[in-house]
Amino acid sequence: MIGGTFGIYILTITGAVVIIAVSEILMPEGKTAKYVKSALSVFLVFIIISPIANFFNKGIDYKDIFKQDILQSDYAFSAKLNEQRAKAMEKSARNYLQQKGYPNIAVKVLYSGDKEKIEIDFIQLDLTNFEFNGDSQHIYIIDNIIDLTAEYFNVSKERVYTYGENQ
Repeated sequence: MIGGTFGIYILTITGAVVIIAVSEILMPEGKTAKYVKSALSVFLVFIIISPIANFFNKGIDYKDIFKQDILQSDYAFSAKLNEQRAKAMEKSARNYLQQKGYPNIAVKVLYSGDKEKIEIDFIQLDLTNFEFNGDSQHIYIIDNIIDLTAEYFNVSKERVYTYGENQ
């Protein structure tokens, strides 16, 4: 549904075109038909041009053309899309960490975002199911996991948090 001044303008033009089309169909052929068609064409031109005069006199309020109740962003859809993006990033990071030799780490992306992209605020790593082995060469294993995760998401290490360490 088209609202406001713009809607009235479109409805007026549509009505005039329909009236002219019907009158041309019903009009008999002859000399007067040519003059009537010319008069109706001039009438249609005036209807089409009339908003231009309003534009120069007082301007057109574009808020009427694009009313907020007519054109709206579907924020629920955008939020769902962002949620799916975050889940895909989490799954991809889990696979990345697993390939690097750190299986069973749950990754949670905390983000803020708008319609088009998400901004990563923090990354949470749940190490509850991760099995630490007691080798001395892996004493800095949590730091390694944090470094890999920060590098993967291209965020600073301060944005990566761990919990659930069972050492």
